[in-house]
Formats: sequence, C-alpha cells, structure tokens
Amino acid sequence: MQAGAKADGYERRPRALDEMRAGTTKSLNAALLEQLRADLLNGGIDPDVKLKIPDLCQQYGVSPGVAREALSRLVPEGLVDFTDQRGFRTPPITEAGINDINRVRMLIEREALVDSMRNGTDAWESEIIAAQYRLQRCERDEGNANSHESADWTARHKDFHRALISACTSPWLIRLHNLFYDQTERYRFISAKAGNVATGARRNVVDEHAQIVDAVIGRDEEQAVKLMEDHLQRTADRVLATMATQTGDKANGRLRGKAALSTKATAPDI
Repeated sequence: MQAGAKADGYERRPRALDEMRAGTTKSLNAALLEQLRADLLNGGIDPDVKLKIPDLCQQYGVSPGVAREALSRLVPEGLVDFTDQRGFRTPPITEAGINDINRVRMLIEREALVDSMRNGTDAWESEIIAAQYRLQRCERDEGNANSHESADWTARHKDFHRALISACTSPWLIRLHNLFYDQTERYRFISAKAGNVATGARRNVVDEHAQIVDAVIGRDEEQAVKLMEDHLQRTADRVLATMATQTGDKANGRLRGKAALSTKATAPDI
C-alpha cells in the first residue's frame, strides 16, 4: 500500500512520527497525540469510523498503551468519542453538529473578543496587524486544500484569530475558543475535501478580515462582534451547503465513510 493511501478510514503515515520528532526532545506520546489531532482535524482519518487500537499501532508504529492514551486524551477535546460498548470512534459529521458548534463558538467569540478589546494594549494591536500581514502574504492555493501553501495559510489563519482575542483576561474563554476553533476547522476541512459547491458570490476573506481588524482596533465592540459573527456564519453556511450535496445518510444529515471524503481536494473558499 502506498504511503498516504487509505484503508479502513485511515491515511497511512509510516514515517510521520519519526519525522516529527527529528531534532527535538518530543516524546513518542506527544508526537502521536499531535499527529492524531492533525489527522482528525484535516480528514486524514474519516469521520464516523471505529478507531481500532491494533490498526493505530500498525499505522503509527506505537504500542497499544501509547495509542490508547492518545485517544483518551482526545476525548475531552471532542475529536474522539468513546463508549463502553463501541470503544473509540471518530465523531460523525452532521448538520446539527456544525450548527451547534457554530452557535457555541459565536457565544464564546463574542465574550472573548469584547474582553480583549477592553483590555488590549498597543502591543496587542501590533500583534493583530502583524498576524493579518503574515496571513495576507501567504498563498492560500485554493485549487488544493492539501498543499503546503494551504497548510501554511491555515496555520496563519488560526494565529490571526488567536491574536484577536489574545488580550482576553479569561484563560477559560481562550481555552474554549481554541477548542471550538478546532472543531469548526474539522468540519471545514472535511467538507472541503468532500467537494465544494456553488454557494453564491465568492467570499473576499481578505476584506472580511480587514474589516474585523479595523473594528477591533477602533474598539467598536458592536461592529466588531457583528462582523465576526457574519464571518463565522458564512463559513458555516458554506459547510452546510457542501454537506447538502454529498451522498450519505440524508435522514440524519451526516457525512461518513467515503461519502465524507474524496481523493480530490477542492478550493478551501469556505
């Protein structure tokens, strides 16, 4: 089987952990946790599949204990489900799920953003502007959601959103923001891989970000919150539009198995 090919819902990464640990003091446990989290977020492991310990051991070259520990640590993050009867599974992708995640993320984002605006300093403003600049300088490569350019854009996009709320005085709000940001990204990545759809006029994400930055730095709380909520809702709407075109369990509004992913990645305009 070629590296990167899928079997039983897993994308094979025979040397991923060794490469990740090269030149670092990172433990095998930490490397596996990081790689599993990435594979679950970007669709390297399909949604709604059983995570079998022997398969994970073979895929990542780890012991059953290390694999079980990593899965257990991902359960509180909502990236892995566990029940006594079914064991470990990846959560399904559902319309109800993205709506719920987006609703809660908006609530958290609103509180964190307003608190950050009220407590932000000149250094905080500079951090936002720098993060925006780095994001604008990065090619998104909309023709291939798996490209290095797109992966770089994704990382810088996360840094940009983190910078906006980095002056928030509540560690719990920041922690919850990061958790729900990752959950949103999981839906966005998997839906983009399933296939993009025509969803009206193309978004100008650069302009959306610029308007948010202007409102945030201008300390216009009402406008900043509105722009952020519109920004998040547009992403959710595009994910839902993509999901509506896919085959799968229509009664439950879910994507799973090969219906959830295709081999051709499409434009991550969502």
